[in-house]
Amino acid sequence: MKKLSFLLLFIFIASVVFAQTTTTNPIAPSTPKKVNKDKGDRLVLDIFSDFWQQKPAVDAKKFNPSANVMLFKDFPINKGPISFAVGLGIDAHNFNSNGVVDTLLGGRTVFVPLSARLNDVDSTTRSYSKNKMTVAYLDLPIEFRFRTKNETGKKFKFALGFKAGVLINKHTKYKGNYVDQNTGSVKTDKIKNHDIQGLESFRYGVSARVGYGMYNLMFFYSLTTLFEKDKGPQMFPVSVGISLTPFN
Repeated sequence: MKKLSFLLLFIFIASVVFAQTTTTNPIAPSTPKKVNKDKGDRLVLDIFSDFWQQKPAVDAKKFNPSANVMLFKDFPINKGPISFAVGLGIDAHNFNSNGVVDTLLGGRTVFVPLSARLNDVDSTTRSYSKNKMTVAYLDLPIEFRFRTKNETGKKFKFALGFKAGVLINKHTKYKGNYVDQNTGSVKTDKIKNHDIQGLESFRYGVSARVGYGMYNLMFFYSLTTLFEKDKGPQMFPVSVGISLTPFN
């Protein structure tokens, strides 16, 4: 995750640099000029929940907080309200459940209940605060955008997009407490596992954003499953949330 943090920091710094407008020459004539303040939504921050389709037979949470950050270059078409944008982003999806990733003979990944995997202690004395699987992608998003033409104020915006990405991180994380049967004391387990077999290394899907000013609603529908065929549950995320565009 350190690599992801450095990359997120790089994208944020780059977005700030790109967002700077050209300053006027102090010795140039003072004739008023219109300044195009439209930054073209260069930085997009998505905060959303993943609603997993065809999920495995475990007790899964309906709300799965996730996040995405993208940096775009906007290309207006004929200086009108329509533009085309291409970018680079990092997209992280979470699946929260009471299931633990397990690999069967033949390399197929399944989810089994925690009580079946963590059978070293009495499951009735165990509680957990976190048990999730996370996958992260380096994405190449593209968008066709429409924005109301307003040089100084807030704008109504609508975008249809497509993005494709490669898997750059995968892990499961568990944190829970249990009562030691020998001492009666409460102990804490923290388990992180990067060995998840059968994941698709490439994914793609369609997206949409609609909003006003810097606040938008976002939607993403994956056209690929999380695992390869016959290598795991054929689950895929449908993501719905809010999208922030601070440089709009």
